[in-house]
Amino acid sequence: MYFTNLALIIDTNLGGMFTEGVWSMSGAGGQQISCASSTGYLTAASYVQNMGSAFSDAYWQISSINIYSQ
Repeated sequence: MYFTNLALIIDTNLGGMFTEGVWSMSGAGGQQISCASSTGYLTAASYVQNMGSAFSDAYWQISSINIYSQ
């Protein structure tokens, strides 16, 4: 009745609003210096666009997914 035609979407967001909001902040995520200072890129989007090879080993490891039904 309430849950029909659902889809599971797993996504890696390399940038986005959260990342851009903290990219230039020192201390974000427990880091001593900002990502901008560490990478030399002013924005997360610029870093992702220019350093795509930095993500070549990125992957998802999902140990389980539970599906419940009535």
